[in-house]
This record gives sequence, structure tokens and C-alpha cells, in this order.
Amino acid sequence: MAVPFGGESDEWCIVLIVVERGGSLVLVVEPTRQAVPCPKCGELSRRQHSSYDLRPLDLAWRGHTVRLRVHSRRWFCDVPSCPGKIFAERFDGMLARYARRTNGTTELLTAFALQAGGEGGARLARKAGVPISLDTLLRLL
Repeated sequence: MAVPFGGESDEWCIVLIVVERGGSLVLVVEPTRQAVPCPKCGELSRRQHSSYDLRPLDLAWRGHTVRLRVHSRRWFCDVPSCPGKIFAERFDGMLARYARRTNGTTELLTAFALQAGGEGGARLARKAGVPISLDTLLRLL
């Protein structure tokens, strides 16, 4: 059974939950939109170019690490005056462009860094099931 993903949005569905050997989880997420707006001109595109997978870190579940495997698609923009001919699907509200973590995970890690500092925040994050290095945590600040 597919579960709506992304809060109130029905643009994504979790289609599979995989439990790995160490107890970590992988949530396989598939898009459900038939047409995607071009980020440059805003025109809807229905012509798919290719696809790829993103593997961002998500908030932990019961102390276990959770990774998403988001199936993303590239699309053609057929508007002749548009400067972007091929574009990738956006994950507004869930992932920033080029993100390795979901927005919620970044907010949690920033709070750890502000409250506990670098090394202490990294230890708290690892204990909470969100593995991160001291340097990466400090870079978030």
C-alpha cells in the first residue's frame, strides 16, 4: 500500500520500506505527478527525459537511521524561449537543491549544534540515530 509523503502533499508516495541488517531503514519514495512545472518559466512539462535516485538522510525512527531513496525525474521544457531545456524535479518543502539531508533533519542538527556545540552536538545526533561528523555539524551553523 502506498502512503502519501510530504505532509499535506500528494505528490509523492512511499512505496517500500526496507529494513537493513544494522536496523536502519530505507524508505523508497516515488513521485506521482504526471506533469511538473519548469523552474525557469513555470510551464508544465509532461515529457520525461530521464531519471535518477537521491539518497538523503531523514529523521531517525526509534533511534535507527532512516534514509530516503527518492526516485527523481528529469523533464524537457518545450517552451522555445525558456533558457532551461532540461530540468530536474524539485522537492519543495522536503529537500533543498543538492541536499544530502531532508529539511527536518537539517533543522534538528542545527538545533543540536546551537545547544551542544560541535563535538557534543555530533554525539547527540549519533545517539539520536542521525550520524554526522563534527565538521559537518559546525558547517551548518
